[in-house]
Amino acid sequence: MYKQINKGKKVVDVHDLVAIKLLVTDINDCFRTLGYVHSAYPPINNKFKDYIFNPKTNMYQSLHTTVFGPEDRLVQVQIRTHDMDKIDTYGLTAYWDLHKNDAEENMKDDLKSKFQFFKSIAELNAIISDNAEFVNRVKKELFNKTIYVYTTKGEVVELPKDSTPIDFAYKLHTEIGNTMVGAIVNDEYVNVDYILQNKDRIKVLTDPLSFGPRLEWQDKATTVKAKSLIKEFVNK
Repeated sequence: MYKQINKGKKVVDVHDLVAIKLLVTDINDCFRTLGYVHSAYPPINNKFKDYIFNPKTNMYQSLHTTVFGPEDRLVQVQIRTHDMDKIDTYGLTAYWDLHKNDAEENMKDDLKSKFQFFKSIAELNAIISDNAEFVNRVKKELFNKTIYVYTTKGEVVELPKDSTPIDFAYKLHTEIGNTMVGAIVNDEYVNVDYILQNKDRIKVLTDPLSFGPRLEWQDKATTVKAKSLIKEFVNK
C-alpha cells in the first residue's frame, strides 16, 4: 500500500487492502473456486488476472480477482495451489521440497517450457558475447517494466516496455521479422514503430517478396534481438 500511495494512488484506489488467499489441490480446483467466488460476490472485470497460464517472470502463479465483498468492501482474492504457494514463498528452492530427487530436472523443464524469462535470457546469451553488456541488457530488458501482448491465436508474448511490432515479429521468428510489411493491432492497421500496450492483440503482415527490414528499423526497435537481426540482414 505504501508503495502504491507513493506512486500517486489514493487509498480508495488500492483494492488489496483486504485480501484473502485460497489454497487448493490442483489447477482445476483453482478455476472451480474462482467460479464459486464470482457466483457469491460480483467481480470487478478489469481486476481479474490469470498468472497460472501467464506466469510472472519470477515464476509466480496464482489467480487474482477483486470482488465487491460484505459491507461494501472491495476484497482481493488470490487462488492458487499449495505447490504454487510454496514456490511463491521459497522460490526455486521449493522444487527440492516438491520433487525430491528429481528437483533439478523438473525445475529445468518448467523453466524451459513455461517461463519466457528463461527463453529471453537464452536469446540474449546467444547474441551478446560481452559479459558486461549482457548483464546491462538483462537488467534493461528483463528486470525493467514488461508488457504482455497476444498473438492472433491467443498465445502470450512478454516484451520490454516501449516495444514495437518490429520487436514482436522478431520475438516470434527471424523470418517473420525479415518479411514483415505491416501490423494490425486490435484490428487496426498501425505503423511498425507503434508503441505496444499491455494486452494488445497483434497480427504481423508478411510478404516473402518484400524488400526486408530497413536500416532505420534498428532505431524503432527496443530489443537487442530485433536490432541484431536487422543489422545482420542489412549487412548481408
